[in-house]
Amino acid sequence: MYSPKKYADMSLQERIEACYQHSVVQYYGNEGMTNASLRQRFGMHDKQASQISRLIREAIDAGRIKSKDPDNESRKFTIYWPYWAM
Repeated sequence: MYSPKKYADMSLQERIEACYQHSVVQYYGNEGMTNASLRQRFGMHDKQASQISRLIREAIDAGRIKSKDPDNESRKFTIYWPYWAM
């Protein structure tokens, strides 16, 4: 276990891992991860949504998370799950 780090102090790999871990917690909480839930986890403001969107894209590209509904065209309310979830 590590002490919490601020988003700005994390490397890209650490951010992707935090994103993945948050998706796992949200998945088991029957909620799923969203841009808003990840911003809240990092203690970020609504105006920083684009930073989180880029992180989510990086986590998808790294194969750590996936969209719950791949046919969903809208990204605004997309729910993300860990890569291994149904």
